[in-house]
Amino acid sequence: MKKNKLYIVLWVVVGILILIGASYLGRSITDSQNKAKEGLNVPNDFTLNGNTCHNRSNYFVVTRADLSGSRGDDILIKYKVGESNKIKCEYLKNDGDFELLNTPIDAPSISQHFLSLNDNLLVVDEGNGTIHSFTIYNLDKREKVFSDTYSAESFDLQDSTLTYWHKTNDIPNKLNCSKVDEYNKSGGAQIEAKMSFDVSNPKDREINEFRCTSLE
Repeated sequence: MKKNKLYIVLWVVVGILILIGASYLGRSITDSQNKAKEGLNVPNDFTLNGNTCHNRSNYFVVTRADLSGSRGDDILIKYKVGESNKIKCEYLKNDGDFELLNTPIDAPSISQHFLSLNDNLLVVDEGNGTIHSFTIYNLDKREKVFSDTYSAESFDLQDSTLTYWHKTNDIPNKLNCSKVDEYNKSGGAQIEAKMSFDVSNPKDREINEFRCTSLE
């Protein structure tokens, strides 16, 4: 009888130890999974050491103010090996990096700034003043795939859909611009078209509407 009670106590103790071990192992696995998820948390945009960095699943973009003192930023793209590849927020060019220097030698009023990174497509703003331009780069091919001008403050990028107002070659008149006389007294008028397309397919653009604006 005493032996049976002893066996029962031993089995209870063993059962408790197994439950404790299983619980600890489960928490350990969960913690490891959570840490892994934290390491893969993209997108992530932050500023450090005077640089602004944009962390994505396949690319890490570092921007810095032009060292020559010109307006605009130098842009450095680093290609990640796997989503968990950790890269420091440092502007240090290495072999294999893709660099876009802000060097507007022939057009000192033009400057470039990072706008967005969607999949393998980098969108860069270029310009100052009323009319800006933008360029879309394919980072896999390291080349420009599209460029266009847009009116200031009209650029809107939601997810991968880009919308902006673009100056047309249409001549303003009283039929397409009711305020043409008023605008002509204060600098002139222009006709703009509202463009919209998915950045992955810029050739498939839609013109939604037109408007007449002042050049003032």
